[in-house]
Amino acid sequence: MKHVFLILAMILTAVAAAAQDNWFFPAQGKVNGYTTTITSIAGSQTMYSKIRSTADSNGITVTSEVFAAADAATPVQTTSVKYKDNGDAYVVDFKDALSSSLGSVENIDITESSGEMTYPKNPENGKTYGTVDIKIAADIMGTSINLGASIKDRAVTAAETVEVPAGKFDCLKFEETVEVEMMGQPVQTKTTSWIAHGVGVVKQTTDSMNGMVTATMELSAIEE
Repeated sequence: MKHVFLILAMILTAVAAAAQDNWFFPAQGKVNGYTTTITSIAGSQTMYSKIRSTADSNGITVTSEVFAAADAATPVQTTSVKYKDNGDAYVVDFKDALSSSLGSVENIDITESSGEMTYPKNPENGKTYGTVDIKIAADIMGTSINLGASIKDRAVTAAETVEVPAGKFDCLKFEETVEVEMMGQPVQTKTTSWIAHGVGVVKQTTDSMNGMVTATMELSAIEE
């Protein structure tokens, strides 16, 4: 069961972290490198990722490669998610994002999913961005999962300077909370992202199940 919780937390983290553009996405022609440490009752795991974005007339496609080691040449997982441009924001269908994120993971069968995530092109300090309701039905490692989730309290709460291995950046602090009813038990996950204009996500922290699962992602390098 603890593996199921860990995978779920990673799913929610991946979806929350995937969205980007002037503020949320890596700059065109750049590749953002990240180091992510996930800690749970099952132990600690460090992952390394490279994220790039490609724009076209309909929106932005974000491609993420995950590596088991910092010097690994071959990714263990590659995902590509399309964010449609609706004028003021980028919108991703949750089912598409989830299917792409889990496409290379074994023993996971998504039978139903719905909901959209919206990411503003020009986030503003003090502004809120509504609630997103999603539904998921899946079989994860032999365990049936049926859950509904509300992603709420989505807001830019501060302007802060953040220092990570890639350098020091002036950021906006974007927070959101995921509330899930899973197998009769409430699960809450809070994600805080520090985003920088022209850079994307600089740092992100995730706290799930009252600290039972935590994740910290930091920008380690920006490559041409």
